[in-house]
Amino acid sequence: MIPPATIMAELEALGLLEAAQSDPRWLSLIQRISERNGRSLDNTQLMADALPDCVLYVDTAGHVLDANQTARDMFHRDGDVRSALTDILPAEVESRLLAAVRQAAETRLLQTLEFGLRGPHFAQQFEARVRAIGPSAALIVLRDITEQRWHQQVRAFSEDYFQSLLQRLNTGVLICTPDGDIMIANQALLRILDQRDEDLLGEPYPALARQIAADPDSYAALIQQFAAVQEGRAASQVTLHIQNATTGHVWLLVNADLERSPETQTRQIKFTFTDVTDFRNAETALRESEEQYAALMDRITDVIYHLDHEQEILFLNAAWPRLTGYSIEDSLGRSMLDFVHPQDRAACLAVFQPGIVSPHSPPSDIEIRLTNPDGSLCWVSLRNQPVTAANGSVIGNYGMMVNITDRKRSEETRALLTAKARTVELLMTLLRHLSHDLRTPLSVIRVTNFKLTRYWKQLQEQQLVESLGQTDSQVNRINAFLEEYSDLARLDIDLADFKTAPVGLIALVQDVVNGMPVDPSRPLHEWILDHDSAEIMIDGNAYWLSKMVRHILDNAVQFSPKGGPITIRLHRQQNEAILDVTDTGIGINPDDLEHIFEPFFRADKARAMSTALAGLGLTFVQRITDAHHGRVEIETALNQGTTVRLRLPAISQG
Repeated sequence: MIPPATIMAELEALGLLEAAQSDPRWLSLIQRISERNGRSLDNTQLMADALPDCVLYVDTAGHVLDANQTARDMFHRDGDVRSALTDILPAEVESRLLAAVRQAAETRLLQTLEFGLRGPHFAQQFEARVRAIGPSAALIVLRDITEQRWHQQVRAFSEDYFQSLLQRLNTGVLICTPDGDIMIANQALLRILDQRDEDLLGEPYPALARQIAADPDSYAALIQQFAAVQEGRAASQVTLHIQNATTGHVWLLVNADLERSPETQTRQIKFTFTDVTDFRNAETALRESEEQYAALMDRITDVIYHLDHEQEILFLNAAWPRLTGYSIEDSLGRSMLDFVHPQDRAACLAVFQPGIVSPHSPPSDIEIRLTNPDGSLCWVSLRNQPVTAANGSVIGNYGMMVNITDRKRSEETRALLTAKARTVELLMTLLRHLSHDLRTPLSVIRVTNFKLTRYWKQLQEQQLVESLGQTDSQVNRINAFLEEYSDLARLDIDLADFKTAPVGLIALVQDVVNGMPVDPSRPLHEWILDHDSAEIMIDGNAYWLSKMVRHILDNAVQFSPKGGPITIRLHRQQNEAILDVTDTGIGINPDDLEHIFEPFFRADKARAMSTALAGLGLTFVQRITDAHHGRVEIETALNQGTTVRLRLPAISQG
């Protein structure tokens, strides 16, 4: 028996030691073949039939002396395998194998060669190892290396493709050994760093880091990143600023990873250098633009605001504290309505929540009052633009506020001056009309007084009573004139600062009707009052509303026949309170309708003189109605009567 050490040496010489160590049957094979040289044994027992590779025992003449089961299966030899190589292999392959067998026998050296076998449905690649066994025989081991060669081709293709892809990347890539020696640098990196390939390959990465780092801090960051990757720790990104002679200032984002190859079990460090110069420049430009925008916003004298869908303040510029006295910090997060005067909040909310709007809807403009911390008011002109979602719903608001307090004060001053000028003009007109209107009653009083003084003792008691009654009647007439003039003058002054509050219109009219004076010389009129069951509330001035209703009722009484009915109707129609006062008097001539609201106009001058009317009643009514944002309508027919209709804005009782 040949010693195992000798067998192992033979296996190593054949290049089969690794396979033999993984499969003990190879030991048996080589031992039997070796014994075959000294003994005549049955060849079929010399081969280990279960071996994965084809094993042929041939002589130098090209005859197959024996073969294992793998070779039998491959060459379809079920019985005696002894034949010529030309019987089982193509002539070209047979000649090459035979030459290798003879060369091995002569030189006693291991011979290797590769060849391919092709059939209709296969193409395989084999490696042949030939080792002489004695002077006239050799052992041929055929190993199928088709898959191995395919993997090599794929790997070669992948490497070529990887290199091609790597060179086409815009991102710089640097691959180093675990020790930091540079193995690969793609074209993008060479362009970014303004380097040559031959200057980088084989150089240590720390040397490159020192070269490209613009300052010690950047170099330290690169070395710390490199050390972290070497130690298997997570490495943070490094932002690097370099000076490129070609492109100028370049900003890079450097990342490092440790990669392991699952096939070769080797490790390598991959660095990526991403050029973020454009992004950094854009970021710098954006930051400068934001700073300029913020500076511009702070210099704007008007308030700029941004609200969310619940009117909470998201942004205010520096004009806000100058306008309101509130700090921006205390205002952010609060509702804008908190700073709006209570009477203006409904109008403001209607602007902030308009419902479904079009993205191209124009902005809304309103004038509102803001309440300052000290309780003072600030008038602003608010221009608001809703921010809408795709479905048209409002998801926010932005806009601006312009301080118009000075303008409002100027308007109020101008209105007051206008009112005073009109009052002066009115007083002058009143004096002119008053001198005319008082001439007759004063003449009557003067004549009556002369009569009483001159003929007191000659007059009978009845004559004295009549004379005194005439004097009293003229005094009442003078008082009526003066009261009507005084009311109109006071109204012009009060309209400059007209104050309103919720008023129940039904109750007010009932009080006026109940307070109507009783004239002994005229029979009582029939008052017909028809109104809704629920009170009708309006926002008004109770004093002037009572005066207005009194004037309307006085006119109805003066121009209605003795004892005639006067109908008062009060009802609510949608958002309006409607008051109708209808008499059965003489009516108004159609030619006079366009003049009846003019001061001192008298359609029937003779009747006006007899009833002590100055022609100011409907003028008075119209001005008070205008002050309440209402309107007056007249319906009349000659000798049938007149209806005075007031339409005033109604408010909800809730």
